[in-house]
Amino acid sequence: MSQSFYIQVPQPPQFKAFLEGLNLPGLQCLGLTEWPDGPWQDGVLHFARKNLSACGVEVGYAEESLQVVISPLSSAEDFDLAFRFVEAFAAHAGAPVTREDGSVLPTAELRQHFGADWAAKFNDDFLQTKLEALKHGLHYAKNVRHYEEVDGCLRPFCLGPRLLAELKAAGPENELAARVVEAVRNLQWTEKYHYAEEIAVAAKGMDRPVAIALWEAGAAYLFPPVDLLVMKDKSAHPIHIPYGKLPDVAGPSCSYADEAQCFVEAVPDAEWPALLDRARAFQVSVEDQPAAPPAGPKWWQIWK
Repeated sequence: MSQSFYIQVPQPPQFKAFLEGLNLPGLQCLGLTEWPDGPWQDGVLHFARKNLSACGVEVGYAEESLQVVISPLSSAEDFDLAFRFVEAFAAHAGAPVTREDGSVLPTAELRQHFGADWAAKFNDDFLQTKLEALKHGLHYAKNVRHYEEVDGCLRPFCLGPRLLAELKAAGPENELAARVVEAVRNLQWTEKYHYAEEIAVAAKGMDRPVAIALWEAGAAYLFPPVDLLVMKDKSAHPIHIPYGKLPDVAGPSCSYADEAQCFVEAVPDAEWPALLDRARAFQVSVEDQPAAPPAGPKWWQIWK
């Protein structure tokens, strides 16, 4: 449900000079620590503005054709970034903009057709599809957790009934999509927290990999909703606990980042042994994990 714009660009611009010419503070090309000299190369790149973007903007270039993609639940700054790319590339190439339906649009009319009202409806329409998916239990492999994922510019965002109830209670219904966008954006720029890597582990007798993440003393974490968290004591023997037991083990230092992901404050080395003792009450083995996610409650039980 993204929105794309196309421009014919026979001669690509100089990459670094083009981005600098946009004059946008905090602009990042994700995955690049430096902007290289030389012409814009074929491929797909993702751009975001630090502390401002929710989903960022995708720019693809191949065979003299450029595509700028806007994702749903983007922030106002994401929409502006996308349009700046379109306008700058169109000006560089001296070419008009082609919409998804094949119609041609003069660059000067771009923001008239795709203004703030269009952006709000674009986000709201997408949110409604997610609400319907949640309502009718369309969760596919992750149905046991009852959430839908939204692709943020740096990490996914999990949207589900508990979080939606909180966001609905926070303001008018017609501003719900804006509050969801703000929540997506806030989750992207959490420099205090280390985003724990999800590791897929094959286990004997399992017909699917088990997703694990490491939890160690001294670091503040943002944990994705894995199957197991792995902790180590001084003997280096791992302690595996189900992800759902994280709040029980971490206590007040744990809080929800969205529907399923959790923030956990750093645990000092001196307090780590006591935390391990609590964790042992919930210890399981990798082989204890179900072969497939069990069926969760029906949608009418979730939404009562």
